[in-house]
Amino acid sequence: MNKRQVIASLNKIANELDTNGLYSEATSLTKIMKKLALDRFRDNENFDEMFGPMDDENDDSFNPNQFMTMVNALTEIFMPYGDEDNIVEKRMEDYNVDPEQPSYENLQEVFRDLDDIIEDPRSNIYREQKVKLNDKMVNYDQLKAMMMNEAGMM
Repeated sequence: MNKRQVIASLNKIANELDTNGLYSEATSLTKIMKKLALDRFRDNENFDEMFGPMDDENDDSFNPNQFMTMVNALTEIFMPYGDEDNIVEKRMEDYNVDPEQPSYENLQEVFRDLDDIIEDPRSNIYREQKVKLNDKMVNYDQLKAMMMNEAGMM
């Protein structure tokens, strides 16, 4: 199996983990894939000279502005819920989710509640409903995965 096939296999596993809600595990696998892909540069093309030393501790950094953009998109999905002013914001307050430093565990609790709302046949919220996030359209599950991924970087 060559390096490209290994990375493709790891990517498939990471996507499966993501689909099953194992976001931090998927993030860990993604970091391994990045390192494998960059090994060629490090060994053969002097990666450090081209890009600076590889910082294994801070591969990815949390972006609070991007996180708030995702919160706003999530709020848009839940607008038709009705009874409460902002169900997403309320749940984040209930579970002490700090947008500047969201706890993975607390965010998980928020999404458990939001999942219950989406799965309730009486609600008029749908997983497939798409909202604009930056330049692309995303649905609830994609947004959830991105937000959990961001919180997993903390």
